[in-house]
Amino acid sequence: MKRIFFLAALVLLTNLGFGQKLPNIQQGGVHAPANVKIDGKTTEWGELKAYNKATQVYYTMANDKQYLYLVLKAQSYVIIDKITKGGVTLTVNPQAKRKDKTLPEITFPMYEKPGPKYFQIIDSKAELTGDATTNKRVGDSLARLKNKTLSEYFKWIGTINLKGISDSLISAYNDEGIKTASAMDSELSYNYELAIPLKSLGLGISSGKFYYNIQLNGVSYYYAGVQEFRPGYFSLIKADGTGVIMNGDRSTHADKIFPTDLWGEYTLAK
Repeated sequence: MKRIFFLAALVLLTNLGFGQKLPNIQQGGVHAPANVKIDGKTTEWGELKAYNKATQVYYTMANDKQYLYLVLKAQSYVIIDKITKGGVTLTVNPQAKRKDKTLPEITFPMYEKPGPKYFQIIDSKAELTGDATTNKRVGDSLARLKNKTLSEYFKWIGTINLKGISDSLISAYNDEGIKTASAMDSELSYNYELAIPLKSLGLGISSGKFYYNIQLNGVSYYYAGVQEFRPGYFSLIKADGTGVIMNGDRSTHADKIFPTDLWGEYTLAK
């Protein structure tokens, strides 16, 4: 037990130290790698460009002549659970750091029906306590199981105000040129990749600067209301009046339930 606690603390301190070396918001534009592949693996991206404290994710935004890319990495299982249950919404505004109903938005993962059936991304990092070889073998095995679950659930993308796309819900395997992928790796971090044609966002390589919002929607995204009826006990109400109860650590559930977001400014790399 002491060994597990020590290793967990060491991983946490290492991650915190790594995050502190990075800016809270990415600075400037980034050329996407020539060998980019949207597969849920971030190998070609190298170290991500920012660690945002509000959302607790590492991220890189990049572009080439045709696509805008968003790459995320989450290491906390609470945040991983938040993303897998509520999705991530990217909003682009060419003029200001604000949202309105006319702006292009894309959400992934998206569920076909409100109030998705729950599945749990269980915190399994405590099982990675052996040497590097053992950890790699165990991590790969656990990641395969989790990724099978992700592939079964992540079948839809939500779109609003994207040029040339009239449907608000499209397949993750679509003809509109939008590419998405996510996967757990052997360290049991969650990796997320999104590629959107610039033209779908009303942008071109000569467009220059725009503003973006990245929001982790949280579990409440699929419910009509949330009530904390006593400390640590949350009731999530569906549109039909029924609901579910979440109880336990208050801050943990708050992190999962409620949205968190960040605003940034991006200049397309020429």
